[in-house]
Amino acid sequence: MLIPLRFTGAASLVLDAPVTLSLTNHPSTTTGTLEVRQGTVKLLSGAGWTAVTNVVVAGGTLAVGPSVGATAFGPEQGKSDAVMRVAPGGVVEIAEGETAYVRNLIVTENGKERYKNVGVYGGVDAGLDAAHTLSCLAGKGRLHVQHNPFKGTMILLY
Repeated sequence: MLIPLRFTGAASLVLDAPVTLSLTNHPSTTTGTLEVRQGTVKLLSGAGWTAVTNVVVAGGTLAVGPSVGATAFGPEQGKSDAVMRVAPGGVVEIAEGETAYVRNLIVTENGKERYKNVGVYGGVDAGLDAAHTLSCLAGKGRLHVQHNPFKGTMILLY
């Protein structure tokens, strides 16, 4: 069953059960976190998580589309202030023809969180080159990363 609903204010959503939760028809204009620990959260036609927020896929699947549009994770089309973290076991699935925008993409690789460079990323099905293909992304759609806080000259001291 699909229930049209939305989250507003500082509300967060954490899915930690082996079920599927589908959001449809209304963008959630919340500053809260969207977190998938297990199960599947689907953003379907007209749905989105469109305010300044954190998106965490610690396990399970976050599915975007079809027919969501480019505002899935941003307040304006083609812009986003969302930070997306994807841990091992988490999958972001983006439907064909969809482009999801995030400000920063942080992927856990070899036990360490790594920022991905500005650019467009996808899974194997997205048809991108190897440098822009990530195993945590699935589907034929694409994830557009708009910002990397580590660009430019940096000195890292350990």
